[in-house]
Amino acid sequence: MGISDTNSLVRIVRLSFKEEHLDDFLQFYSRVQSQIAAFEGCLEVQAFRDNEQPNVIYTISRWADAACLENYRQSDLFRDIWARVSPWFDEKPQAFSLIPLRELARPA
Repeated sequence: MGISDTNSLVRIVRLSFKEEHLDDFLQFYSRVQSQIAAFEGCLEVQAFRDNEQPNVIYTISRWADAACLENYRQSDLFRDIWARVSPWFDEKPQAFSLIPLRELARPA
């Protein structure tokens, strides 16, 4: 089933890191990305570095639906990851959950 066949959700998270911990995060993320991607309901997960602020990373993930994202957010995996990376932040993370417009435009 493709993303367009579901009530998919896109999650964008902006993470700003202390310079001295950016490499720590990049190494850690390379180890956990496959675990996140394998989580039930995760369709895709990627990380991007901001072009103008190299200490800012965006993660973009696609989820089958909001319930799958919430299950991940309540999981031991998420709690372990968050506990590890949280001390490395230099700003409060920002997160956005988005519904693709194609999902909103579906006929009833």
